[in-house]
Amino acid sequence: MSFSTLPSNVSTSQISMTASFVADIHGPVEYYLDYTGSPSFDSGGMDSGWQTSRAWLNDSLETNGEYCYRAWARDNSQSPNLTMPSGNVCTYTSQAVPGGISAGTVTTTSISVSSVSLPDNLTLDASGLKITNQTNAMDSGWKQNNNAWVSAGLTPANAYTFVATARNGDGDITADSSPSTVHTLAKFPAVNSLAAVSRSVIHVELNANGNSGQATNLGGMTSITNGAEFSVQTGTGGLSCTP
Repeated sequence: MSFSTLPSNVSTSQISMTASFVADIHGPVEYYLDYTGSPSFDSGGMDSGWQTSRAWLNDSLETNGEYCYRAWARDNSQSPNLTMPSGNVCTYTSQAVPGGISAGTVTTTSISVSSVSLPDNLTLDASGLKITNQTNAMDSGWKQNNNAWVSAGLTPANAYTFVATARNGDGDITADSSPSTVHTLAKFPAVNSLAAVSRSVIHVELNANGNSGQATNLGGMTSITNGAEFSVQTGTGGLSCTP
């Protein structure tokens, strides 16, 4: 006996399979899709019972759980004759899509991120979690923990979008989580020059100092000499400051 369609995941809680066709003069032939156990110790595995259908959908299973099955057939004689069973076939249910991204420590050039949710049975076989920085096409690689990943080498005052992806014990990959956008911190702008425009106005030439074009300049400045605060007006080539 064998499977025409091997047990495979349909969702996070379902596995489907189909037994191979058997012909016999004492029909109709009945099939038995036999649940044999869960190496991951997850619950919900069930047999089909004897049925004329070759297909079986086992539902109410656990997320990313491993379940094993084999197939039998028998004729419809007065004393039914059973085939030999198929080989035992094990497969995992689907992994759930991660819940999203949680941001941790943020600096001018790095962002620490992790998944909002911990994928089920994350340490089993090919199971894994990956965080991707979609903005600069870098990722954490597949890992079997939810420790924070630090995306480094970033531009100050810039927006970066992250997603989380998971996979089950068979290596089947989920869709991306909902994206989250996080900004790196801005660096202080650098002063190129100061020039007196009048007795009450100083023209300040600033440069971005490595910040992205998304950075916004100061809304005010303070004199180091006497502590006086200046209002700032953006002008061509710099800022004009009036006390």
